[in-house]
Amino acid sequence: MKEIVLEISKILKERLSAKTPLIQVIQGPRQVGKTTALIQVYQSMHKKIPMHLVSGDGVSSAIWILEQWQIARTNKQILIIDEIQKIPGWSEAIKTLWDDSKKRKGKVRVNRIEFT
Repeated sequence: MKEIVLEISKILKERLSAKTPLIQVIQGPRQVGKTTALIQVYQSMHKKIPMHLVSGDGVSSAIWILEQWQIARTNKQILIIDEIQKIPGWSEAIKTLWDDSKKRKGKVRVNRIEFT
Protein backbone atom coordinates (compact mmCIF):
# COMPACT_ATOMS: atom_id res chain seq x y z
CA MET A 1 0.00 0.00 0.00
CA LYS A 2 1.32 3.43 -0.95
CA GLU A 3 1.91 5.83 1.94
CA ILE A 4 0.19 9.20 1.73
CA VAL A 5 2.70 12.00 2.27
CA LEU A 6 1.12 14.92 4.08
CA GLU A 7 1.47 18.36 2.49
CA ILE A 8 2.89 19.68 5.75
CA SER A 9 5.65 17.05 5.51
CA LYS A 10 6.69 18.51 2.15
CA ILE A 11 6.75 22.03 3.60
CA LEU A 12 8.82 20.92 6.60
CA LYS A 13 11.32 19.08 4.40
CA GLU A 14 11.78 22.20 2.30
CA ARG A 15 12.25 24.43 5.34
CA LEU A 16 14.62 22.03 7.10
CA SER A 17 16.72 21.75 3.95
CA ALA A 18 17.34 25.51 3.95
CA LYS A 19 20.84 26.80 4.51
CA THR A 20 19.83 28.18 7.91
CA PRO A 21 16.96 25.99 9.13
CA LEU A 22 14.30 27.66 11.22
CA ILE A 23 12.88 26.53 14.52
CA GLN A 24 9.59 25.05 13.37
CA VAL A 25 6.65 25.30 15.76
CA ILE A 26 3.85 23.07 14.53
CA GLN A 27 0.54 23.47 16.26
CA GLY A 28 -3.06 22.58 15.66
CA PRO A 29 -5.95 20.54 16.97
CA ARG A 30 -5.62 16.95 18.06
CA GLN A 31 -5.55 14.21 15.44
CA VAL A 32 -4.73 16.34 12.37
CA GLY A 33 -1.41 14.65 11.57
CA LYS A 34 1.24 16.72 13.36
CA THR A 35 3.15 13.72 14.73
CA THR A 36 2.67 11.79 11.48
CA ALA A 37 4.20 14.70 9.58
CA LEU A 38 7.20 14.83 11.92
CA ILE A 39 7.78 11.10 11.58
CA GLN A 40 7.48 11.27 7.78
CA VAL A 41 10.04 14.08 7.63
CA TYR A 42 12.41 12.28 9.98
CA GLN A 43 12.19 9.00 8.07
CA SER A 44 12.79 10.64 4.72
CA MET A 45 15.55 13.06 5.75
CA HIS A 46 17.54 11.82 8.75
CA LYS A 47 20.19 10.10 6.61
CA LYS A 48 20.82 13.30 4.62
CA ILE A 49 20.38 15.81 7.41
CA PRO A 50 21.25 14.63 10.91
CA MET A 51 18.21 14.87 13.19
CA HIS A 52 17.50 14.20 16.84
CA LEU A 53 13.80 13.26 17.17
CA VAL A 54 12.40 13.05 20.71
CA SER A 55 9.01 13.22 22.38
CA GLY A 56 7.94 15.36 25.31
CA ASP A 57 5.45 12.71 26.47
CA GLY A 58 6.07 12.00 30.15
CA VAL A 59 8.74 14.68 30.55
CA SER A 60 8.30 16.58 33.82
CA SER A 61 10.95 19.30 33.57
CA ALA A 62 12.11 21.85 31.01
CA ILE A 63 15.69 20.91 31.93
CA TRP A 64 15.16 17.92 29.62
CA ILE A 65 14.81 20.36 26.69
CA LEU A 66 18.21 21.84 27.49
CA GLU A 67 19.72 18.35 27.58
CA GLN A 68 18.20 17.47 24.20
CA TRP A 69 19.31 20.81 22.72
CA GLN A 70 22.88 20.13 23.88
CA ILE A 71 22.85 16.61 22.41
CA ALA A 72 21.61 17.93 19.07
CA ARG A 73 24.06 20.83 19.03
CA THR A 74 27.02 18.63 19.96
CA ASN A 75 26.14 16.20 17.18
CA LYS A 76 25.26 18.97 14.69
CA GLN A 77 21.71 17.67 14.41
CA ILE A 78 18.36 19.33 13.93
CA LEU A 79 16.36 18.90 17.12
CA ILE A 80 12.74 17.79 16.69
CA ILE A 81 10.60 17.71 19.84
CA ASP A 82 7.17 16.17 19.43
CA GLU A 83 4.55 17.01 22.10
CA ILE A 84 6.67 19.84 23.52
CA GLN A 85 3.52 21.53 24.84
CA LYS A 86 3.27 18.80 27.48
CA ILE A 87 6.52 19.91 29.14
CA PRO A 88 6.05 22.44 31.95
CA GLY A 89 7.89 25.69 31.16
CA TRP A 90 8.76 24.67 27.59
CA SER A 91 8.32 28.13 26.05
CA GLU A 92 10.58 29.79 28.63
CA ALA A 93 13.22 27.09 28.07
CA ILE A 94 13.16 27.60 24.30
CA LYS A 95 13.34 31.39 24.75
CA THR A 96 16.38 30.99 27.02
CA LEU A 97 18.09 28.73 24.48
CA TRP A 98 17.17 31.15 21.69
CA ASP A 99 18.67 34.10 23.57
CA ASP A 100 21.83 32.13 24.35
CA SER A 101 22.20 31.10 20.72
CA LYS A 102 21.80 34.68 19.54
CA LYS A 103 24.47 35.84 22.00
CA ARG A 104 26.80 33.21 20.54
CA LYS A 105 25.85 34.38 17.05
CA GLY A 106 24.17 31.05 16.33
CA LYS A 107 22.06 30.57 13.24
CA VAL A 108 18.66 30.10 14.84
CA ARG A 109 15.34 31.48 13.57
CA VAL A 110 11.76 30.62 14.47
CA ASN A 111 8.80 29.81 12.27
CA ARG A 112 5.29 28.63 13.17
CA ILE A 113 3.10 26.23 11.21
CA GLU A 114 -0.60 26.09 12.07
CA PHE A 115 -2.63 22.98 11.28
CA THR A 116 -6.31 23.57 10.63
